[in-house]
Amino acid sequence: MAEKAREEDIVKKDRRLTPYEKWIREQDVYIYGKGHFPEDKLTDNHRAVERVKHREDIWAEWLPDAKEIELTEWDRMGGRGAFIKFWNFRQFTDAFVVEIPPNGALEPQKHLWELQLYALSGKGTLTIGQDEEVETTLEWEADDMFAIPLNFSYQLYNTGDEPAKLLGISTAPSMINAFSRYNMDFVLDNDFEFTDRYSGEDFFEGEEDWMMPEGVGRVIEANYLSQVGTRETFDVAISGDTGGGFFWQPAENALVGHVSQFEQGVYSAGHKHPWSTGLGFVIPAEGEGFTLLWKGPKHWSEAEFHMKLPYKKHTVWTFDSRLWHEHFNVGETDDRYYAWYLGSKKWPGYGGWFKRWGSYVTTRRGGWNIPLADEDPKTLEMFQEELDKRGLEMRDPDEWREDPWEPAEAQFDD
Repeated sequence: MAEKAREEDIVKKDRRLTPYEKWIREQDVYIYGKGHFPEDKLTDNHRAVERVKHREDIWAEWLPDAKEIELTEWDRMGGRGAFIKFWNFRQFTDAFVVEIPPNGALEPQKHLWELQLYALSGKGTLTIGQDEEVETTLEWEADDMFAIPLNFSYQLYNTGDEPAKLLGISTAPSMINAFSRYNMDFVLDNDFEFTDRYSGEDFFEGEEDWMMPEGVGRVIEANYLSQVGTRETFDVAISGDTGGGFFWQPAENALVGHVSQFEQGVYSAGHKHPWSTGLGFVIPAEGEGFTLLWKGPKHWSEAEFHMKLPYKKHTVWTFDSRLWHEHFNVGETDDRYYAWYLGSKKWPGYGGWFKRWGSYVTTRRGGWNIPLADEDPKTLEMFQEELDKRGLEMRDPDEWREDPWEPAEAQFDD
């Protein structure tokens, strides 16, 4: 009774919708997940997602395959689509899926929020310009990822004979809640040109890479990434010696992300972060695996409450990153994920530098990364059992986890 009364009290305190929540309801498309919607404000458009809840904390939510979710007509976009609204996006970020009809196009768009697009299927073109004048054209195909320059007009086309689907990741909640309480035109019809965000016809050309000051990861600064699921990764401390990875800094944005790769038969070290700022994940590779989540002790099996989250290609998920978490590759190929969040590597401030996060410093030195010597043997037994089902073997951790965090830790010496 006490727990039910507590839930009812939470609903009573949160009956008003935010400007963003009002806006996505007006879009009249499916909304996968409840997000922060009060229970009495849910509509027939809300769709259930896989969710794990412990007491009043929502630990994780996920869609097994974003490419296969049911979509509805989306008038503003001119195609079919749906929103993905998970609790742990915390109204910092959101996600959506939009479908472009064969040999068709979406309506032109312009908005005062940052946007990344990942092509789930199909092929097409993107045009960017102002005042109906096309200045830049990009050809894209499935598994490509690209960023839209802030507040510039753009339009998406499908050049194939089959429907094309894209996953969008944006800062719409932050911007709509901040500026559109009384006037949505400021967000959707603003004439200001962010010339520092857009370089014209060469916007999608070239890329630079540079090492973060703390040495924990290499950054690719580019507005277009081809074949995210298979492109080359860097052997740096972002994921130890398990296959490398890289951070992505597009379009001078605060909305950024990183790719981590895990070779066949390996896993990531258990770790956590002190906060999550709009964190979400999508699997771009032909992989298969699971993530363990737990709270409290360093051993998953000793935690009061713990869970196992399965994933495959095009799974979209999020969780509270303050929990301990660990990723395991149980597929026949190398596996990788793309994680997005607010936390520019070029312009620190939103999310900060990893030196403050401590995710690359072992727990023996006050950080949040569990060293091999303190690994929970039961999680490795579980990993091997999953591999046995597929006729695969776990690589000996001593071969690739010989203190893989030492290069990053050296950057933290006083």
